[in-house]
Amino acid sequence: MCPSHLPIWSYVLGCSIIDSSRQQLTIKVEHNNQIFHLTTVYARTEAVKRSKLWRKLTTINNPISGPWCILDDFNSIMAPGEKRGGVPHVLSESMDFISCMNKYGMKNLGFTENSFTWCNRRRKRKRISKRLDRVLINDAWADVFHLSKVDHHAKTGSDHSLLTFEFGNTMQEATKYFRFLNFWKEHSGYFDLMQDIWSMKVHGNAQWILQ
Repeated sequence: MCPSHLPIWSYVLGCSIIDSSRQQLTIKVEHNNQIFHLTTVYARTEAVKRSKLWRKLTTINNPISGPWCILDDFNSIMAPGEKRGGVPHVLSESMDFISCMNKYGMKNLGFTENSFTWCNRRRKRKRISKRLDRVLINDAWADVFHLSKVDHHAKTGSDHSLLTFEFGNTMQEATKYFRFLNFWKEHSGYFDLMQDIWSMKVHGNAQWILQ
């Protein structure tokens, strides 16, 4: 995860742990006078034990104001279409998860690539696939980070897919590339200036060199 689509080492981030338990870790992040919260979860496979996570999120939510994101492995799905194979999903099995996220105003971010993030790796007739991993954000997060993107990648050595989450906003200063206007060449010092500039050693791609 990296804000503004730049490497995390490009930033000085202040991070502090707000709460941690067996099924979640919540941190507060401060960057450029902006504060936001991230909760990464690893929910238990048993519904009864997952209920402890939903209750824990209630205590975490109380002191949080502003952008909040909850992400990772929820071990639960939100709709029958998020499961393929096996016994058809019964929506009532998801109601505790759905109710918890609705209570805190968390919205599901879209994604690219494969719809399912987990597979039991059985042969075709016994294969079950589900979307157990996701990223959820509140309205404050959407207001601050206008650009949020989730990609589902191929499974490599795990029954879960790798997810990448990028977020940023449209207020960041964009790189301005060189533009050529024909009238410049009419200036008396144009050719001397161009010769000096093009003799300089600049490294990077062609667009950056022109910048």
